[in-house]
Amino acid sequence: MYDFHNFVKHSGISALLIFTILHVLGCSMDSVKVTGNVIRVRGNQMPSPDLPKPEYPGFRTTVFFFEPALQANAKKAGMDGVFYDVGTRLAGKAETDAQGDFSLKLKPGRYSVLIGKDTLFYANIIDGQGYLHPVEVKKGERNRIGLRADWDAKY
Repeated sequence: MYDFHNFVKHSGISALLIFTILHVLGCSMDSVKVTGNVIRVRGNQMPSPDLPKPEYPGFRTTVFFFEPALQANAKKAGMDGVFYDVGTRLAGKAETDAQGDFSLKLKPGRYSVLIGKDTLFYANIIDGQGYLHPVEVKKGERNRIGLRADWDAKY
C-alpha cells in the first residue's frame, strides 16, 4: 500500500495542494466507483411460453447522472420517457463500450440516471415521488446499475 503521508513529508508538496489538484481534476477522495450495463431492447416484449427468453445486446451510448430530477420539471421531447432538458445539474457521464458496459466515479448520493438517445435523454423508470430513474450511490457498496434502452419496445 502506498504511504501518502511519507510521500508528502519527503516531496515538499503540501497535502492541501495535492487535495486541491485532485478536487479540481474531479478525483475527489470520497468518490466511489459506479459500473453498469446498457442493453438495447426492441420489438414485441409480450411473454410467450412457446419462445425462449431473448438475450439483448449491449448498446453503445452515453449514460448521464443528474442531480435528482422530477419528471414534472423535465422538458419532454415528444415520445414518452424522452427529454431534451432534465431540469437539474449534470453530476457525471460515462460512455459505454460496444457491449454496453460503463464505469465512472461519483460522490455518494442520490442521482437520476438517463440514457443518451441521439441528442436527448431517456428514462423508463419513475419512482412513486415522480423522480426520473432514481439511484443511490453508496460508499463501501457495489454500485452496479442495469439500464434498458427500450424506447422501441412494445409491452
